[in-house]
Amino acid sequence: MLHSLDVAAGDTGSTVRLGFKWADLKKGEIIELCVCTRDPETHDVQGKGKVEQLWFGYFREIPAYLISFEHELRSRVYWGLYDSMRFAYGDEFGEWSPVTVIIYDRTA
Repeated sequence: MLHSLDVAAGDTGSTVRLGFKWADLKKGEIIELCVCTRDPETHDVQGKGKVEQLWFGYFREIPAYLISFEHELRSRVYWGLYDSMRFAYGDEFGEWSPVTVIIYDRTA
């Protein structure tokens, strides 16, 4: 993630990824929740999550209830998430981009 992790341990969170890079995750799998930077590249593991659900489709079709779990507070509304995705992916991202939404329970 290039943005803050605003999901408390014990709560449900979600993260949206461009394309299908994370589409092979399985329900129950444990993932690291990492807040990263690009320049310089850093990786700060701030927690862990247990995968509960995956959703695939076009960005503009993400159900609002999945957006409401977003790991960054400002991204819990459509246009806030859109701005965050543009920040993360640049010009290759748009409303018709295919995305993977990962819904997880934060365990640590």
